[in-house]
Amino acid sequence: MIAAAAGQPALLTRILRVPLALILAAAVVAGCTPDGDGARAVQVNKAAGPVCGLWYAIGSAPAPATIATAVRHNSVIVLNAWEQDTMRRIKALDPSVKVLVYKDLSSTRSYSGAYDGGKDADFLPAGVGYAYAQRKHPEWFATDTFGSRIEWNAAYPHHWQMAVWNVAYQRYWTEQVTKEVLTQGWDGVLADNDFAQLYHYSPKLLRGTTSPDQTNHKLRDGLDRLVTMAGSRLAGAGKLFVPNIAEARLTPGRWTSHSRFGGGMEEGMSYPIPEGLMPFGYSQWNEMSQTAARGSALVLLITQPRLPNSNPTGFASAALLSGSKTCWMSGDSYNYRKPTRTALQDLDLGQALGPATRRADGVWTRRFAHGIAVVNPTILPRPLSLPKGTRTASGGQVPAMLAPVSGDIYVLP
Repeated sequence: MIAAAAGQPALLTRILRVPLALILAAAVVAGCTPDGDGARAVQVNKAAGPVCGLWYAIGSAPAPATIATAVRHNSVIVLNAWEQDTMRRIKALDPSVKVLVYKDLSSTRSYSGAYDGGKDADFLPAGVGYAYAQRKHPEWFATDTFGSRIEWNAAYPHHWQMAVWNVAYQRYWTEQVTKEVLTQGWDGVLADNDFAQLYHYSPKLLRGTTSPDQTNHKLRDGLDRLVTMAGSRLAGAGKLFVPNIAEARLTPGRWTSHSRFGGGMEEGMSYPIPEGLMPFGYSQWNEMSQTAARGSALVLLITQPRLPNSNPTGFASAALLSGSKTCWMSGDSYNYRKPTRTALQDLDLGQALGPATRRADGVWTRRFAHGIAVVNPTILPRPLSLPKGTRTASGGQVPAMLAPVSGDIYVLP
């Protein structure tokens, strides 16, 4: 996990053990960085590739030149709550870009920038300020089996777990966030930390529970209700509500339920685990496919740099979910301080000729007018048989075998 800078939201990343052989077997493919600075008008077709661009810009204040570049390439941008001027600049450059405000569902923050001199900042990364909860509603702080408040682990100092199951907390969070979104003119909310298990942040058990399962069940149930309340309110006001749905693979139906108010985000797309790539093989994959096919809600995907070939694997996986509202980004920067872009995102693959299909050996493919996306989410090499004359995106020969936990885009003749 990565510590957040003072005054900035925390980033949720999970370190899972992956067999070294899988990493060594995966091919290394280099990406490219975004082009520089600033045209005033937005002329580039953002939808040239099979998926649109996403910028999860919560790591630092974006520079003007960075904003201009990001607007040319991305259809969805997420900003911190205090970046209203940046939001308005983006909308002035291209009104079609959806700009979401970051809000944490599960914690309040007491670090400098969010809480100073005993007062909350005017615009917060959370829905409830630390000072307000401390003064007015101390019962909104979650407590452990000893009655102590739960501060998240050392990677996230001054982040306090909240009682997301408390109905009054849910109502206040919903009211405050909705009011801010409407007043400031955001397109909607990226609701972070819609998580399934507390242990990523703390090993403690919630008061009234006797096991991790009971603790996690209490949190999930509370978040189910908070997501429904906040999502219904914002959607009813014509705004998007997009939770960052952590570990949706663990609970069938969770992705569908939590993404129904405007979309969902998977921050660990094509993340390697000992069994292969997630969320392949889980109900979540089918649910995401159905959401993307309907085209009525955002499917936001981030691939973290956990393998040498993370970029092509993540992008090919996103292409399998290609739809009018499927957006992807590489997590190469890891701190979300600048846009990331790979050469694959500039490929014009043309229209999808059908849905993604799974071979008997577990390999997934999807055919486009000018190319093919192929992903091998299994832990074994698989044969790769493509039409004669097909080349790699860089013009090279197509390998005979596709490495385990890997994927790529291939260009048709």
